Amino acid sequence: MLGRARARDSKSILLALDGAIEQRELENVQREALMRKCIMEIQSIPPDRMRQKIEEKIKFLRARREIALNEKNAKEASLSHNSYDISCRACGAFVTKSSDLRLMCNGQYVCCDPKIWERVNPVVRSDAKSISIATLVGKPICRGKDEFECGETLGTIVKLYGAYLPTLLARSVVVDDGCERSSVKAEKWEALMRDLFVVKAITERDLGLMMTSLYQHSPKVFLEMEIEAEKANKQALEWAKKEKKQRVFLPDE
Repeated sequence: MLGRARARDSKSILLALDGAIEQRELENVQREALMRKCIMEIQSIPPDRMRQKIEEKIKFLRARREIALNEKNAKEASLSHNSYDISCRACGAFVTKSSDLRLMCNGQYVCCDPKIWERVNPVVRSDAKSISIATLVGKPICRGKDEFECGETLGTIVKLYGAYLPTLLARSVVVDDGCERSSVKAEKWEALMRDLFVVKAITERDLGLMMTSLYQHSPKVFLEMEIEAEKANKQALEWAKKEKKQRVFLPDE
């Protein structure tokens, strides 16, 4: 329940209006009555006793957070060495290992295996754009397996600190859980990873591994993405300058 802080022993008056908002105002009156009752109950407690109750509650919440954190760390430690095959949901072709996935700061899951470009076809986007600290420049297309050409879009390709990284969408892949003829499907990565594996945050080492991988795979595609990334960054800069000019600063009174 939301409310505003008020001085001890203070009073407030609620004016109810007739008409279309009558029901809403009635609910507000009920909330106000409940709030007043809570305030009276709080004010009836001696200050020293209230301080003690607050300190006890803080200790309880801190202990509960520590227990939850320890449980989370223990679970992640038990799953940290697990590695599963990540495959294309459309055709079943192998894409990467779960141990090669990394989490970007904006919540995207990227592959940091330099050989990923052998299994996906990097395609440049005509609508490249700057997003947060990265630049969206392309999309990874599944190459398929055997004689089958898949063509499924698995995610996007972003440029982060000079490295091109393919992001993978949970809804475009499946996780082989080790059981014969069994795979895990979900719309979000959190559901895919549950009780199977954990994904670490991306590091400078990961970026170093991917820094030249696209160029080594295809200098032509690398150059095309460099051009689009530069266009997107210039456009983002122009938009930022335009927004700055449109701002209106009111003089201090």
